[in-house]
Order: sequence, then C-alpha cells, then structure tokens
Amino acid sequence: SGTPVVAAVRDFRNAGQPAQPGDYLFIRATGLGSVDELSVLKPLVTVGGMTLQADGVDTVAGFAGVFDIRVKLPAGVPTGSDVPVTLELPGRDGAASNTVSIAIETIRR
Repeated sequence: SGTPVVAAVRDFRNAGQPAQPGDYLFIRATGLGSVDELSVLKPLVTVGGMTLQADGVDTVAGFAGVFDIRVKLPAGVPTGSDVPVTLELPGRDGAASNTVSIAIETIRR
C-alpha cells in the first residue's frame, strides 16, 4: 500500500516482492463506467479462486477513466508465484476481466 512495488516474485531486475495476507492490492483498471456507478456497484476481485469485495475504488488523478481498485488480502488467501486475479462488476453483464497473475507468500516473520 502506498508504494510502487509490484506483487511479483523477488527478482533483482524488477522492483517487486510477493504480497502477503493483510496487504492491500491496488489494481489499476479502465472500462468500469462512471464514478457514480462505481459508488453503487462494488467490484468483486477473485484471487486464486477466493472472491473478495473491493474495499474501495479511487480515481487516478490526471487519467480520465482510470481507477484503482483497493482490496485487502485476507488470511487463507492462496499462495504461490502465479496466483490468478480477475475483476468483475456485479449487476453488469456478468463478464469478468482478463486474468492476471500475482505472487503471494505466507507472512514472513
């Protein structure tokens, strides 16, 4: 949250690290409709087969039609280096977004 770090496998070539339960993901998306519509329809985010309701939707300053979907990863979220993530707006045509992959690891102590 609040960083440009990508939820990816650790690699010296990229600024990324796996997400962990309790972390917030910010999913940048377009084609979601208007701000008014998004205040009523709460996006659903499916992470590794676990469907979560988005905690919030924020506009991205300086970019028309671009939104950040905010969702907190709960305990028990599937882990791995290639966890599938999709986005859906309930009440629309029922179609889900394309699938992307993120890395999620168990909490490191």
